Amino acid sequence: MKRQRIFTPQKPFLISVLLLALVTLVVIFSTSYFGHERNNEQPPDLQDMQQPADVIPTDILSSIMDNEGLDEGEEEPPLEDTIINISEANPGITAILNYFSSRHNCTAVSIVVYDAEVRDFYTYQYGYRILSDNIPVEVDTVFCVASLSKLVTTVVAMTLVDDNKLDLDKDISEYLGYAVTNPHYPDTPLTTRMLMQHTSSLYGPYEEYFNIENLDLPDTIKELLESGKVFTDTEPGTVYLYSPFLAHSIIGLICENITGKRFDVYARDVLFDLINIDAAYIPSNLRNSENIATHYGQQHEIIYSIEDFLNINNPVRDQSNEDAPQTRISDHDRLGAHLMISAIDYSKILIMLGNGGVYNEIRILFEESVNEIHNANFYVDTQYYMEGLSTRLQTNPYRPFEGFFWHSGIAWGINAYYFHHFDEDINRGIVVITTGADYEWVSHVVTDLASVAWQVLAQH
Repeated sequence: MKRQRIFTPQKPFLISVLLLALVTLVVIFSTSYFGHERNNEQPPDLQDMQQPADVIPTDILSSIMDNEGLDEGEEEPPLEDTIINISEANPGITAILNYFSSRHNCTAVSIVVYDAEVRDFYTYQYGYRILSDNIPVEVDTVFCVASLSKLVTTVVAMTLVDDNKLDLDKDISEYLGYAVTNPHYPDTPLTTRMLMQHTSSLYGPYEEYFNIENLDLPDTIKELLESGKVFTDTEPGTVYLYSPFLAHSIIGLICENITGKRFDVYARDVLFDLINIDAAYIPSNLRNSENIATHYGQQHEIIYSIEDFLNINNPVRDQSNEDAPQTRISDHDRLGAHLMISAIDYSKILIMLGNGGVYNEIRILFEESVNEIHNANFYVDTQYYMEGLSTRLQTNPYRPFEGFFWHSGIAWGINAYYFHHFDEDINRGIVVITTGADYEWVSHVVTDLASVAWQVLAQH
């Protein structure tokens, strides 16, 4: 076929240069795009390259199916957890974490930074689980995570919402079997949502109703609520007032009345065992109770030893009967502040929430319930965050981790936080647990450590 000239023949040298440049560009593009190296590897046969774009060559298809991919009809296998020590992944970040851990006088630090999409866990441990014996902190060292317990208690309660057995907006009197009202607003019902969101009008500071001498408070939750002594003069549902213990104690009692089981047993059945984590509201029920960390004060004095944890909380419960709902205040105060769990196992609960209620292909919650938990619609103007159901959305642009859900746990020598961010693009988070740190700089301890550790994800 006669070819039509595109260039005039007056400048043959220029034409040759242009053609050579064009050919060079084509070769470079083809090499980079199709990934063919030039170390004696030949490009695909021209006949193969001329097949229609929607047809995969038989030999390539066979290789994919037999060796590198899934058998026809086979489902993709579930993700497996990959645990990576930050000290190995990034010694530079480890050095900075060591500096801050020492600067803040921590006796023990456990950090987990996780990527929920690929189930990568970057871990950091510092210090000693038992200081006197120089026993180091490990990945699965267990701590009492204080108020980080509240989110877990709420997750367990939300399984009853999924089963249509608990209505968050129904008067809690219907679940408790007796009338519960704020005496200042007798016509305003209290709801489970208010308990989870700290707007129930219950007194906030623990000392106001438990540690005042000669207050003569009753022993059971029923008597305490009916006495009216624990209510403020604010209308339920209108004012945020943090309840460190009582609100989630009541949530636990509601769940026990619905299920007929002790709350800690029900939590084990519907959450802990299903995602295979070592967690318990009663320390002696841990699979590995010997891995509990001693909790130290800022002078490194012992606040709780392993023996303390294994003994102090048990006598109040009838351990022999799992189907016996408890009624004493001391039976339930652990539900808001006494969960025993490691940083890595706590992160798995957060990953489950970030994945719409699913972990390891096991559905724990419906996605609607997960959305309820993260429906942060109550603005706490004194702290500049939005309160969800036992979690908070950081909205303060001048504080770290803006746009993340978070909660703190500060008690008994523990200073713990989690920060979790998830949307269509990001499903990542961090859990930080420390003990023995200086309380004067309580927020700086965690934000310093978390801000540094978070950088490990930016480099991987």
